[in-house]
Amino acid sequence: NPAVSTVTLLPQTIDGTVTAVSSQGGFDTYTVSLAAYDLFPQFAVQTYQTTLLTNPGTVIVYADSNTKQLNTQSIAAGSTFRFNGVIFNDGGTLRMDCLQIDDGVPQ
Repeated sequence: NPAVSTVTLLPQTIDGTVTAVSSQGGFDTYTVSLAAYDLFPQFAVQTYQTTLLTNPGTVIVYADSNTKQLNTQSIAAGSTFRFNGVIFNDGGTLRMDCLQIDDGVPQ
């Protein structure tokens, strides 16, 4: 297998409901339960996938002072938002480095 030397990640947009809010290392972190139409759960288990997602319906979102917050409501558990950023599979956990937060859409 050839070694990868460069990877380009494209920002993704997800919709979901915040289930938990906390802080970690200078980031606000939001545990987000994905909307039913988000694609990650649908593609969570593919043939020859080496690292399976432990909870494909959940993404941990990391926001800092560089994150554009265009939302009109406060971020709290039970609220719905739209998050845009790059998503990583971190050993089976989906994590997002968030670029922008917008008000959510009905689920």
